[in-house]
Parts: sequence; structure tokens; C-alpha cells
Amino acid sequence: AMIITARLFWHSLVSVAFLGGTVLAPVLLLLRDALGAGALILGLALLAVASAAAIGAAISRSFERDECTALQWRLMMSSAWLFNPVLMVALAVAAGHQELSWCNTVPLAIALVIFSGRLRLAEGDADWVQDGCPPRPSTIVHWLLSRLVFVAVPMILVSFQLALYLPRLTMLPSGPDRGLFVCIGVAFISAKFCAMCACLARSQLQQALVIVLFMAADWISSLHLMDMVDDDVKVRMVLLVFSGAGIVQSRIALRRLSLRQRWARALRHTSTGGANGSGTGDLELGARMNAAFQEISDSDDDLGPGSLPNGFHDTLVCCLGIPQARLQNQRRQFLCAERSAVISMVRRDVVSVADGAPAEAKAATPANGDGGLALVAPDQAQSPETPEAQPTVAQVPPDG
Repeated sequence: AMIITARLFWHSLVSVAFLGGTVLAPVLLLLRDALGAGALILGLALLAVASAAAIGAAISRSFERDECTALQWRLMMSSAWLFNPVLMVALAVAAGHQELSWCNTVPLAIALVIFSGRLRLAEGDADWVQDGCPPRPSTIVHWLLSRLVFVAVPMILVSFQLALYLPRLTMLPSGPDRGLFVCIGVAFISAKFCAMCACLARSQLQQALVIVLFMAADWISSLHLMDMVDDDVKVRMVLLVFSGAGIVQSRIALRRLSLRQRWARALRHTSTGGANGSGTGDLELGARMNAAFQEISDSDDDLGPGSLPNGFHDTLVCCLGIPQARLQNQRRQFLCAERSAVISMVRRDVVSVADGAPAEAKAATPANGDGGLALVAPDQAQSPETPEAQPTVAQVPPDG
């Protein structure tokens, strides 16, 4: 049986979400007249899936999972998929109530406010549990203001952003309300410009290009609001911009995930029957030891898959160029459980402690009881005549 770690599985789903929601969906919507209604439905479905994944990633970054109950976390993540904004817009337009499409995130905001319950959203929030029941009026006001700032305001901004991308001018407000939408579009362009400058400061040129393309989409939408661009021209240009941004972003994600090499390693390990015939060992852990036994930390390679988290939503956020969150209230774990790593290539001068091995190799290879790596026996080390050693299993002891 193929040995596939959960980490590799979730990382593969991240690539599917990027390719389907940011590349394939705009192309299908562009070719909807030639391919028929099926392309339109499939394109909208892929956009809805990508929107739900992005909202779920934002929830995963905004709420601390350790402070939520298992049911509470499942309800909040499920609401991101059931009430995702793209689905709400499609239902509002299909029902003939186009004005409801401007409030596409209201159901999701209400669900998050309800399901968050007594969860503290900021360090300055009071401990709602200690206040008891019924709560005091000041506690209720504080709770409402906290939800207004950290849930309602971001959802309103997302709602306005999606409303700018509506395809028809008749779906958008008229009169003074249209001027408000134009001002919000300019504010979005300014915010994206600041984000682009931040990416340039971190030398993230490709990520800055993605933001520039989204700025162009906002600019086209603002011209459409002022009736300077026709509906069909806006739809084609925005979809072309989205597909270009999706290609660049997918390339960034695929390059960082390195899925081809990781899947090839998994298939190669499966074809050899596993490590020492046992089929045990962590391929993801052993990959960082196979090269030279020098960089074995998850955080050493900032551009490779080793620096990415294990989960789907956290990996999605990191592939967008947002660094991992450092939770101040998270409990530090000084010791990790012992794991097994699959070592496919072993350097004799590093791990072999046979008689006649270099002295620096013996000094660099600590004993297993001293917190080192229990790798291979001397007779299993790579010989000069053998180009590649057989896969073996290394026991990685608890470390700090």
C-alpha cells in the first residue's frame, strides 16, 4: 500500500484549490458562451469552493483553535462552506433579489458571531466565563463591540469587494449609493497598494505582481461603476486579470509545495517495499535528512515545503505570502514525541562510526542516548563502491 502522510495529502489539496479556483474557474467563465451552461455552473462552483477555502483560512488565522471546543470549531468552519459569499451572491441573483447580493457575507457574519460564543477575540477582552450569567450590561456592550470590530467589519469589507465584481451594472446600486461604492473601490486600491509595498520590502516580487493584478481588477470595476466600461468588456477584462493572477499565484504555491518531488519520493519508497521492509517511517521528516544532514529543522528553509504547516487552511495562508502566526498564548512544548524518518541516502563520513571512519565523523555523530540521531549500523553505511544505500529508518528522539 502507498504510504501517504496526511501532510502531503493536505498540501496536495491546497494546490488543487489554487489551480481550480484561480485558474480553471476564470477560464471556464470566459468560455461560457462556447461551452454552454455547464461551464458556467462548474466555474461558479469552483469559485465558491475557492471562496470557502479562503474564508476558512481567514477563520483559522483569526480564531485560536486551542481556545475553542471541538464542536465550536467544526461549526465555524462549516459555516464558511455553507454561507460562503460566492454562493450567497449566486442565490440572490437567481432569486431575483439583486440587492441582497451586496450583503453576501451577512449570513456568515451572523453564524460566526453566534458560534464564537464566549471566545475571546482580543487580549483586551474580558473573561466572559468568570462574569457569570446573566451578564452585566457593560459586559454585553463589550461583547457586541468586540464582535462588531473583529467579525462584522471584515465581513462588510469582503461583501463590498465581491459586490464590485458583479458582472452587470443593473446589479449595482444607482444614485448616491453608487458614489459610495466608487469611494470604497478607491480605498481597496489604496490598501492593495500598501500590501504591494510590503511585499516589495520582503522581496516577494511575484506576490507583488498578484496584488498589482487585483488592483487592476478593482480599477476596471470602478470604471464600470462610473459607466465608463460596458458590462461585457468588464467581465472579459476582470476574468483575464483573475486568470493571470491565478497563474502567478499557483506557480508560487506549486514551487513552494514541491509536490512533484515529494510524490515521486513517496512512489519510490512504495516501490521498494518501505524502509527495511517494514513500511514504517515518516517520509516528510526523512526528506530533510537525506540531502546532507545539515538542515533538518522545519523553519530553516523559508521557501520550501519544510517551512509550511501541516493543515490545509494554515498552508493556504502561507502560500499566499502571509507569514505564520506566532501565538503569544500558545503553550510551549519543549519535548516532542519520538518519530521515525526514512533515510534513503546516507553519507559515510557523517553517520558511519565503523572502525577507520574519520575522527570528525565520530565526533559529529552523538550517541542515541545523548539526543542525537540513531541512524544506521556500521555495516549498513554507504560504501565507496555502492552509489546509494538501501532505505533505512532513523529514530528521531525528543528534542527541544
